[in-house]
Amino acid sequence: MSLEEQLPAQTQTRLWLRLSAEHKERIERAAAATGQTVNSFASAELLKRADEILAREESRLLSNAAREYKQVELNGTEYQLSL
Repeated sequence: MSLEEQLPAQTQTRLWLRLSAEHKERIERAAAATGQTVNSFASAELLKRADEILAREESRLLSNAAREYKQVELNGTEYQLSL
């Protein structure tokens, strides 16, 4: 089931992209190779990449917070979380 079939029409929105003809053709070929529509393929791949980036960013923020906490612990001062 494609993403557009999963979402009610009122919750769907559009994302417009400008691509070179070569990039568009590559995306169309990849979508066809996976048996997906271009829309489903692009949506799934963009969301997968967004999730990877956001997970990495969250990990970085948590690492920074842990480092700050450890520094405060070593200094014996009160910790204030700053994300």
